[in-house]
Amino acid sequence: MEQQNFNPPSSAQQPSPKGIKPFWLIVLLVLVVVLVGVLLWQKNNASQAVDTLQQQISALQNQVSDKKIIATTSNEIAGWKTYRNEKYGFALKHPLSLKVDLFGKSDYNSDIFYIWKGKNQPSDFTARIYIDKNISTDLQQYLKQGDEFSQTAYEGTPSKEILSSKNIVVDNLPAIQRREEWFAAGFEALVTYVKSGSDIYHIEVIDLGVGSDNKIEIYNKMLSTFKFSK
Repeated sequence: MEQQNFNPPSSAQQPSPKGIKPFWLIVLLVLVVVLVGVLLWQKNNASQAVDTLQQQISALQNQVSDKKIIATTSNEIAGWKTYRNEKYGFALKHPLSLKVDLFGKSDYNSDIFYIWKGKNQPSDFTARIYIDKNISTDLQQYLKQGDEFSQTAYEGTPSKEILSSKNIVVDNLPAIQRREEWFAAGFEALVTYVKSGSDIYHIEVIDLGVGSDNKIEIYNKMLSTFKFSK
């Protein structure tokens, strides 16, 4: 009997193992990555859409609130008295309990008006107006020069500190409103600076301590009625 030799098949002839081939594994991983990316993108867009909607709702609520405040303020101011001074080129409305007086000159020769009850000491006023006349510089440069001077105005030390500053509009003119701490006087003040013609107006409410909210509210309402005639 002839003996037959048995040769096992070479590795090239062996069948491929069952399972996922490397190519399809890569495709599957890519699909997973793409799917995760799409889900994250959708989540991010949804979050942005919610934020945008919330901002729009907040803006609408503020507009409604502002309109209510304007309507309430307009009704209240309608009963106020109008003060007009053609010589100094301004007018404003004020509560009937107050009056406007030309008080005199400041230490720097500025004209001073007091808005007060007129029955107490000069320091007891609701607001006051300083007018620096014939100023050649613009408002920004004027404030810069004043701030530089104030650095040594209080016995060689700063006389005030600017706590906050913002741009506003007074009778369609650009203005700067600042909250300042006056070291020599020992209190805080809210001052609106505005230039009309060649004159610069300081419209102030001072001594902003506890219980000054009502004073500031009246001040801002009067400021909203301020008109220039020059």
